[in-house]
Amino acid sequence: MDAADIAQEIIERREADALAAHRANQAPISESRTHCIFCDEPIPQRRREILPGVRCCVECAD
Repeated sequence: MDAADIAQEIIERREADALAAHRANQAPISESRTHCIFCDEPIPQRRREILPGVRCCVECAD
């Protein structure tokens, strides 16, 4: 196994870990999150009512 193979394994392992963490952090699509998945700021109640399943605040959505 050469350096390129080792690097590829590391990349694949990190991608798998990141994907698993992302999936674990997701709420069901019908349920809105109370805090933004990007900046962790609260999502206003009105936004959550208008957009069921919303996952991020207005600033991060832009």
